[in-house]
Amino acid sequence: MTTYIGDKETVRGIPALQWQSTLKHDDDYSLKLDYFFSQDAYTYTGQHVVPLRAVVNGTVKDGSTVRQITHVYDFTAFEEISYPEHTEIFQIPRGVYCSGKISEKSVPDIPTAFSMIIEQSATVDEKPYLAASGEVYDYDNKLLRITTYVENAPNITVPANKIFVTQIHDYNSGVAFIINDLRGNCTTVAIADVATAFEDIYNVTTLGNFSFNVLHMKGPMGIFEFDQGETYYNGKVGVNAHALRTART
Repeated sequence: MTTYIGDKETVRGIPALQWQSTLKHDDDYSLKLDYFFSQDAYTYTGQHVVPLRAVVNGTVKDGSTVRQITHVYDFTAFEEISYPEHTEIFQIPRGVYCSGKISEKSVPDIPTAFSMIIEQSATVDEKPYLAASGEVYDYDNKLLRITTYVENAPNITVPANKIFVTQIHDYNSGVAFIINDLRGNCTTVAIADVATAFEDIYNVTTLGNFSFNVLHMKGPMGIFEFDQGETYYNGKVGVNAHALRTART
């Protein structure tokens, strides 16, 4: 039972309202709890009543010893928040993965054929460079096209320090065609020699200890690493965007 004590106390110079309750359990502990809230006449956040302090006095049994305790808990910067405007507070920080989190949303379906543009800014030896690629992916027909534009990248000697390269990967034959769009030449190589994030290469060893590599075109879920294990929804990010997080193994 909680009892109102009165309005005669102050906490940190703030006029306070005091309530008191008791907490007892056999001979294990016997405690008196005093709670202090600000009076209606005082406000610093626009809220009429905020918690200020909790004081715990009493005895606690520690083995065969009974100890007298006093705990004081001061509450500061108390502020009411609204939901869902502050849901990002409860999201796991970017770059951190926590296993066991229950996902509030399922992973979206990724189509088996799509096109997209990826832009990447990076720094090598303290020199920034920009890379952008246009990608066309067709899992059903086992084809991939990547056109890459790189500006100010290390070791580039072409005019204006820019380069355009198109790769066409044909997984039906295992061949990749590398086309330099500035020079107009084409080189044919094995896809395994220029593997990208769209491919997996597995090493297989037979019973006779013969070892060889197997090239595999990633499925739509594999491109985004959604097939690596647990993936969970991590709330909204920016404008009209939702974040998903997974761990790469």
